[in-house]
Amino acid sequence: RCGRLCSIVTFIIIIIITYSNTLRVIFVLKEYSDSNFHYSLL
Repeated sequence: RCGRLCSIVTFIIIIIITYSNTLRVIFVLKEYSDSNFHYSLL
């Protein structure tokens, strides 16, 4: 039986997964743009 607490926990887990995925994408994009920037300086 799943009540309000269960749905809140599920919601929080989804937010954490989405947040960590967003951070990973931002980090990869930042690394990618930094490497492109270094290549353009060479």
